[in-house]
Amino acid sequence: MLKQSKVDVSKQVTERTQNSIHKYGITIYFNGWDNVAQCPLLNVMLTCPSGDVFIGSIDITREQKDALYICNALSGYIETIGIDNIVQICTNNALSMKSATNLLIYHFPSLYFQGCVFHCFDLLLEDWGKTTWAKQIVKKVNVVVFFIQQHHVPLTIFCCYETNLMLLNPIETWFITNFLMLERLFKFKLAIKLV
Repeated sequence: MLKQSKVDVSKQVTERTQNSIHKYGITIYFNGWDNVAQCPLLNVMLTCPSGDVFIGSIDITREQKDALYICNALSGYIETIGIDNIVQICTNNALSMKSATNLLIYHFPSLYFQGCVFHCFDLLLEDWGKTTWAKQIVKKVNVVVFFIQQHHVPLTIFCCYETNLMLLNPIETWFITNFLMLERLFKFKLAIKLV
């Protein structure tokens, strides 16, 4: 059943995106991350006006994650999709990814490189988070969130006042999560005032 479901979903994705891909082209983007077992992976996705599609993932656990390896691994995906269908490549701003992208553009001159705006924005927030006042606020809010999550009564009160909002924990490598956590507590504060 799983094999047939995969075939059906692949067919639906192809039908939905094929016209858009040929008419407008796509952006192919690569993103490195670790899975739950802390194994490094390289995800390959494409985006077009019809939507985003996960193409595949490369396990790079036992590999040297240098520009040449990444370039060779990603070239196969580019050739499978078809160079004529790809407008640009988008990656994070890690040195190995930028170098791999330069190699890809050397091999496929029609490609254009676009750095990841989210990654740039996250780096900006990281710089803001280094200021003394931001560190103090984030530290205090972490204490509040941890307290609420670790104690039954405060968590129950929180859930009674705002059923649509969940407390967010910051993720160490995504600095934007500190600001999202602050925003969530601010929304909760407004919700309490309305009651």
